[in-house]
Amino acid sequence: MELKDRIEQLKKYLNIRSNNELATKVGITRQTLDKVTNGDTKDPRSSFFIRFSEAFGVSLEWMITGKGNMMSEVSESDCQKQVNKLEKELHEIELEANISKKEISVLKNMISILNEKIDFLTKNSSKKE
Repeated sequence: MELKDRIEQLKKYLNIRSNNELATKVGITRQTLDKVTNGDTKDPRSSFFIRFSEAFGVSLEWMITGKGNMMSEVSESDCQKQVNKLEKELHEIELEANISKKEISVLKNMISILNEKIDFLTKNSSKKE
């Protein structure tokens, strides 16, 4: 499976409809993502893969080689702790109101992604039982 196929698989898994939306969530330009998915960039920098891993918990091994599980092994407890921490930070930020709506939106997006990871972990752990 080529990198562009793995990116498409990840988009489907995360219910992301466009490269623009994916690029925004990862923190790269749409043009950079388009170059990779169109094959114009054959060997993206390591930071490209790291951004996906950090944004969605994608396994670096899977992202780079296509081998192994798509999602990194993360415990449900760790995810829930991170969600709780982000929700608390978001609440404090909203109270202070010294932050832009865009920054609040980014934080809410991070919380949403973590909740998706928890759902994924929950589904997979119940399948193993």
